[in-house]
Amino acid sequence: MVLTEVNAKNDPKHVVMFVLNDFRPDYRVLKEAMTLSTLGHHVRIFALTGRKESFDQAYGNVVVTRTSSRLRRVFNTVYGTTVKLPFRIARILFRLTALPYTIPRKLGHHFNLIDLPALRPPESFTPMPATAVVQRKGILGTVVAYAHSFGHLGSIIMLYISWFLENRNVKGDVYHAHDLNTLPIAWFLSRKHGAKLVYDSHELYTELSFRTPFEKLVWQMVEKRLIPLADRVITVNDSIGEELVRRYQITLPEVLYNCPPLANPPRGAQKFHTALGICSTEKIVLYQGGYSPNRGLEELICAFSQVRVGVLVMMGWGGIERKLISLAKDRQLDGRVYFLPPVPQEQLLEWTSCADVGVIPYKPVSLNNLYSCPNKLFEYIGAGISIAASNSPELKRFVAGQNLGQLFDPNDPSSIAETLNSMLSDENRLETYKKNSLGSRTQMCWEGESVKLVRLYQNMSI
Repeated sequence: MVLTEVNAKNDPKHVVMFVLNDFRPDYRVLKEAMTLSTLGHHVRIFALTGRKESFDQAYGNVVVTRTSSRLRRVFNTVYGTTVKLPFRIARILFRLTALPYTIPRKLGHHFNLIDLPALRPPESFTPMPATAVVQRKGILGTVVAYAHSFGHLGSIIMLYISWFLENRNVKGDVYHAHDLNTLPIAWFLSRKHGAKLVYDSHELYTELSFRTPFEKLVWQMVEKRLIPLADRVITVNDSIGEELVRRYQITLPEVLYNCPPLANPPRGAQKFHTALGICSTEKIVLYQGGYSPNRGLEELICAFSQVRVGVLVMMGWGGIERKLISLAKDRQLDGRVYFLPPVPQEQLLEWTSCADVGVIPYKPVSLNNLYSCPNKLFEYIGAGISIAASNSPELKRFVAGQNLGQLFDPNDPSSIAETLNSMLSDENRLETYKKNSLGSRTQMCWEGESVKLVRLYQNMSI
């Protein structure tokens, strides 16, 4: 990493970071750690033991320690047996009761038979996970919601205890909490050792759409209590920074965009055309990343039945992948919508640069989603391609503000299709968007963002 504007100190410090995932790796965390390591600081990252990664790793002066918490495993086992197992059984029974409705409908659809009204379930019947069903209303729903919330919070507390035991006799100079779910343990250890505390807010954690009201209340209380005690606060975009100021009356956080390192992606390559065996002149519309609910992926696929030219490439993974593949088949979009597995991060920009349009169809189902500034935005910019995105504040700031593409209503497939048709039908306009994106990538890169991080650490007077 090039840090031309900042001179490193000669006094290396010990920085302890916490992240509540298995770090495979978490590229934002790794980039920040490597930047500090470049200055001579010793960085240790505490992460979770994953299914694939259960060992420690070293990246120069950066050491990743994966914690296998026995307390957490015992807690999760007891909780899973006493709480989760009964509801899993209830979920299976619930789905079995749906078979008289779902099997005939699926067979009829598969063989193009008549969908007889007698075989349709009641309008109020909607198969879904048991936790979502019972959360609608009623005492049982409340019990389930609170049981899952207590289980999740209890598991985190067990992890905090394990991290405390590992760090109680090892003094760090800075404790860096990546997201709100690691702030309590980072704050506690910073106070115990008389060290500095950095809170790195990757999102509006209290506004995640899948949080129960009880979890939101708990984390709101934690954030309100601890964020004023942080020596520095970092976040991912201006909207979230301004929201944190409005809520907690703190100094405006340092905005650190999660940009990729500056690269020179190859121009004119046709990786997608080769991999999919399609015509070399076909326009490529790309979505890359996770397949999760509320990302507008269903609307994006439905929109492609109205898009006149080009193909849609879905390059990623996630829990709703089978649903998306089934949707594309139901819409008879074979040859128009393709699914590819994700590629390694170090190869990503090479593939992304081979697309014509990068899509970000996130739906504003929560304040966190509304203010989101996903990594793929900067990956599309880094690859120098045009962008079609949801009309949300942060995406509008970049896409419309820098003339990188066009915006749409993510809830309306027709709006998505209209935007894509407008972009793909005008070659000169498309090339203008790509040119502007290529120009922006020299500014929206990690080499520029890392300077902010270095200055933040130096101004703390560690």
